[in-house]
Amino acid sequence: MFAAAVLAGLLLSAVFTGIKINYSDSAPLGLYIKQSQSVVETGDFVEACMPAEVAGILREANRGITGRCHGTMPVVKQVVAVEGDVIEVRDGGVRVNGKIIPNTRR
Repeated sequence: MFAAAVLAGLLLSAVFTGIKINYSDSAPLGLYIKQSQSVVETGDFVEACMPAEVAGILREANRGITGRCHGTMPVVKQVVAVEGDVIEVRDGGVRVNGKIIPNTRR
């Protein structure tokens, strides 16, 4: 009972202090600090909403998680390219500025 109360307190603290708890497969599990910045750089982690059509599929899958993004939770993703980068998508994988992105091979 005490452990549940401590966990609930930590979760509430995270919500009000700008800490994102990622427990999905969209990025490594862990705590992320939300920061407002006008420039996003390669390697940064960002929080985004899935398109409405994809959110609908996730809701239908009944994952039991709801949120502010078309009824689902936002996903956390790592930025691999920014404005001006050259992106190539081929059977051998995705390349950014000629460099292969790991785990993108078909």
